[in-house]
Amino acid sequence: MSKTLEKDFLYIYENLRTNHFEDYFARLNKALFLYFKEIWYQSSTKLHISFFNHYDKKKKEENKLQTQYFLDKLVKLLHSLNNDSCNSALKNDIKSLTTSFINSNEFLNLNISEDYPNDFIIATKDFINNSIKYDERLNFNDIFQALRNAWTMNLLQATFNIDIEMTQPVFGYSMLYPYTDNLLDTSQLNLEEKYLFSSRLKRRLVGELVLPLSPYEEQVFKLLTFIEDTYSRKDYYVLYKSLQYIHLLQTQSLRQQTKQSFLDLERVIEISFSKGGLSVLTDAYLVRGELNLPEIIFSFGMGIALQLLDDLQDIKADEKKGNITIFTHSMDKQYLDDNVIRLINFISYLVDLIPNENKHYIQNIKQALKRNCILMVLFAASRNTRLFSKEFVKNIQQFYPYPVSYMKKFNSILNSKCTKIRKLKNLKVTDILDLLL
Repeated sequence: MSKTLEKDFLYIYENLRTNHFEDYFARLNKALFLYFKEIWYQSSTKLHISFFNHYDKKKKEENKLQTQYFLDKLVKLLHSLNNDSCNSALKNDIKSLTTSFINSNEFLNLNISEDYPNDFIIATKDFINNSIKYDERLNFNDIFQALRNAWTMNLLQATFNIDIEMTQPVFGYSMLYPYTDNLLDTSQLNLEEKYLFSSRLKRRLVGELVLPLSPYEEQVFKLLTFIEDTYSRKDYYVLYKSLQYIHLLQTQSLRQQTKQSFLDLERVIEISFSKGGLSVLTDAYLVRGELNLPEIIFSFGMGIALQLLDDLQDIKADEKKGNITIFTHSMDKQYLDDNVIRLINFISYLVDLIPNENKHYIQNIKQALKRNCILMVLFAASRNTRLFSKEFVKNIQQFYPYPVSYMKKFNSILNSKCTKIRKLKNLKVTDILDLLL
């Protein structure tokens, strides 16, 4: 970061923190967007081999056999347990199988905190149990959607050297995702009804007393009290501004439902970067309450990276729905090589922005973030080879952790195993998750 840009950031940050000038939060977000937009365009479109792990043919096959054995054995044990749910020996076999797989898997076995993975496991168990208690009507997909955000917040806790746990703000904010997304995405409500809900939630977010119009609205508003009980509005002004702005961006994306086809690339980048960046920045505020400038910059950048990774994973679904992202915008005109390589190098830049607060585990945190982001890119690329040049596909296949054919069908294999597990009558999915954890 240049001295001039750093000075501008500090000026905005200090005015926002000390004077609570409302327009300074908008200016901070604009500055963050412009900073990372410049980083995005400056990111090289050259594939740097040193950033990847290389797997020879023998290692790819070993990884495949190890993973397939784990999946097949797990389903078999769960089916046996389904017929005898009190069998403690079977439960121990499942735990041993899972522990062995995690310990031998390079993508899962990096310690990023003093009590890892126990602290992550306990936080996850607490989240699942609390979500079921909060609303027994929530299905597995709802809980998993909320849990993904909770895991992001747990990663931020590790990064900021905070105890990894399921706090009230982590639970409340993460649970807002399935509630608000499901309502805004549903076709059962027209746009006018969605706008009504959105406007009422906006009033509730600024601190107004808004009486819920439905049991669903009551559940949404109640989640906000989990945040308010921990962080007072008076003492954590910026935190609540971030909540209000993420809702504003969600409302803006709602407006785009009727005119997405008219978005140009610059507008697509602005929406993606702002929404993704602010989402994880809000996570960070809810984890810590107050943030210093390096934490703000890293959190915003991490949000952008996760948003783009999601967009890359969902490229087929977005294409089908007509959703415009950086990747769907250009797929009809050119190969995705440049944007995907740019994303990889953007992630490389972001990893170096991680605050150096957790000194004992900082290198592991960087390595874990890099490894798993790259793995997401590789899987997405393997499923969509038609969108890339033959040269790119050939170059990147050497970094696949599995054989090419296994990479391509990995999602369908997982879906098949999950379908078999969901059909079990005497074991709930939440019980299985609890058992695995």
